[in-house]
Amino acid sequence: MEGRPAPPAIDPHRPEPPRRLLRGSDRLAPLVGCRLLVGITYLDDAGAVRGAEQFCGQVLEVADGVVVVERPGDVEPALLPADADAYEPAAAGRYTLRGTGEVVENPDFVTTWRLAVRPAEEPGTA
Repeated sequence: MEGRPAPPAIDPHRPEPPRRLLRGSDRLAPLVGCRLLVGITYLDDAGAVRGAEQFCGQVLEVADGVVVVERPGDVEPALLPADADAYEPAAAGRYTLRGTGEVVENPDFVTTWRLAVRPAEEPGTA
């Protein structure tokens, strides 16, 4: 989102959500039922981009420090941090998703994330 610093990278291996995300769950409850446009950039340990995805789905639940969003075409929904500062109303208009070319019209909210990913361990290493 323009004019705003990028959110910190998400650590998917953190054992429990920080308190600010638990507090965010209450503030983000109005998102349930809304359409959320999501952008995720995957980074390696050095900060290099390893991939990206975009999708738009309905927010199914906000609880326990996460926002649960349907991910069209997937059985499992996406789980995003409930950082209230990272969700904002989307500007009206048409958004074209880079990976699929799908056109999303007038989503309710938008969020972007940078996700730190760890390389898979090679066989025989521990």
